[in-house]
Amino acid sequence: MSSNKKIIFSCAIFATIFLLVFAVFAFFKQPRPSQKIIDVPYTSQAPAGNWSEPWRNACEETTIYMVSSFYEDEPIKRDEAIKRIREIFKVKNEEFKVSYDESLATIAELIKTLDLPWTTRLVIDPTIED
Repeated sequence: MSSNKKIIFSCAIFATIFLLVFAVFAFFKQPRPSQKIIDVPYTSQAPAGNWSEPWRNACEETTIYMVSSFYEDEPIKRDEAIKRIREIFKVKNEEFKVSYDESLATIAELIKTLDLPWTTRLVIDPTIED
């Protein structure tokens, strides 16, 4: 057998094996859980582009504001974002002290303290049903 025929034969065997393996995995593939993408309004944690404190560490407060905007069905505007994030900082600092990284438990308590029109709960070791 010539050198070219050996190469072609080897490529054909490789392609056949690859296709068989691909077909087996495609056939036995587990279905994915259903997904839902929600359109949550977005703002940077530094809405005015100023990354000095407190904005450098405003991710939790900003996320609370973004979720609130989603539930209130309101778009986010820069000046309103600055105002609302500052309000969240004020409550957090009065109730929980000034800090830069909060635990999930602290964030859940902050959300409860803010008396928002939505709630949160912590789920340890969540399942698909959760």
